[in-house]
This record gives sequence, structure tokens and C-alpha cells, in this order.
Amino acid sequence: MIAGQSGITGVAEESDFAGTFQLIQSLKPDTTRILVIGNPSDSSREKRRSFEDALPKLPNRYTFEYYEDWTDAELIQRVSTLPDGTVGLILDVTVDVNGHYNYRDASFTHALATAHGCPSSSPPSPREKTTGARSRGTAWGADWSSLICTGPR
Repeated sequence: MIAGQSGITGVAEESDFAGTFQLIQSLKPDTTRILVIGNPSDSSREKRRSFEDALPKLPNRYTFEYYEDWTDAELIQRVSTLPDGTVGLILDVTVDVNGHYNYRDASFTHALATAHGCPSSSPPSPREKTTGARSRGTAWGADWSSLICTGPR
């Protein structure tokens, strides 16, 4: 995405995991299990390291399952069958195990967003004075962790 651009030496991406878990507690207080969604890419491995570094600062009430080797269809199926009390946390959904880049694939995004019955949301950034959840999507998506919540359908 930055290929051919001048004046760019790198891209920094930070996720607000503390804010994300505050949002989970607010929206889904009965959550006890987190499905952490990533993939085998370098960026996803880096996000997982950042997430694991943040874990000691997060509430110790959750169990975590990592889901990283999936096809687009498998991920959509997995999200659609999450049991009550489970939230899916997307660290990185850019490429599946078949090499399909789904970052700008509108049909994949729509299927994933509708598989679980509630909007994908993100916590506000620390500089914003808002409350509650927001749904947001950008081409870069660089300053937030996506949140998928599940509940009664």
C-alpha cells in the first residue's frame, strides 16, 4: 500500500488493547472466552507479540484461543458458530492460508461482518472523547483492533 510513495520511511501501527477490553466488558460483560484471529503473515505475528505483551495488564478473566491458519470460508464459518460468552478479536485479517488477500475484498468483509449478528466495532482512540462503540472501516485501519461480538441472534 505504500509502494511507490515518496517521503515514507515506515508505518507504525498501535492497537489499544486496554480500550478494546474495556469495550468488551461494557458491551458483553458475560464474555469469558476470546477467539484471537490472526494469520501467518509477519504483521500478524507482530500484532500477536504486542497482544501477548499486553495480556498481563488485561483483566485475568478470559481464556484465549488463537485462530491463525484459515481460509476465508473457514474463518466466516468459525465466526458464525462462536458460542455465547465468546468474542472474536481480529488482530490481522489480510490474507488467508491460500494467499487470498482479503483486505479490500468487499464480499469477504460483508460476509465476515454479517456472520456473527452484530457490528464490528472499535474503541475510540485515546484522543477522542466518545463513549460506546463505533463501527469504522478505513483503507488503512491502522489505529484500532477490530472487535466482533456475538450474542443472541
